[in-house]
Amino acid sequence: MTGSLRLELGRVIKAVGLKGELKLLLSEDFWPEILESKKLVLEGTEASGDVKISSVRPAGHCIILKLEGVESREEADELRDCILVFESEDLDVPGPDGVRPFQVIGLEVKLADGGSLGKVVDLEPMPAQPLLVVKGEEREYRIPFVEPIVRDWNSEKGWIEVDPPPGLLEI
Repeated sequence: MTGSLRLELGRVIKAVGLKGELKLLLSEDFWPEILESKKLVLEGTEASGDVKISSVRPAGHCIILKLEGVESREEADELRDCILVFESEDLDVPGPDGVRPFQVIGLEVKLADGGSLGKVVDLEPMPAQPLLVVKGEEREYRIPFVEPIVRDWNSEKGWIEVDPPPGLLEI
């Protein structure tokens, strides 16, 4: 991956317990392996800075983190509303298994016949598969991110090729 990459992975919503654990509300760009990165930063207070995660456990749609150097509930409370961020030129951990918004937002969507549909402005999570939200000249389209509709994509070159079935673009 080239260029500067900044991913907001989640927001600290509260302290948990007495030993400085934090509850993190996850963003759509989060994937578990990113927590192994050495390029994580906590942004939002004077105490913000580089972080090292010593333990992680699931908590519903959130996770509970223990950060090195945060030893009390009081210290954890100071980090409420901070944002856990990955910022670097490239990933130092394996990328996500599925598609994440940071990989597709801003890409040009090309039709299989060569025409341009627009640019991806969002990736909406859905139960079966995510939907690309594409802003065209006159309207927005929602396109399932599944084969055979998404034929190919290259985030480094900035495009996604789609071959929507008849009627999908009229919905």
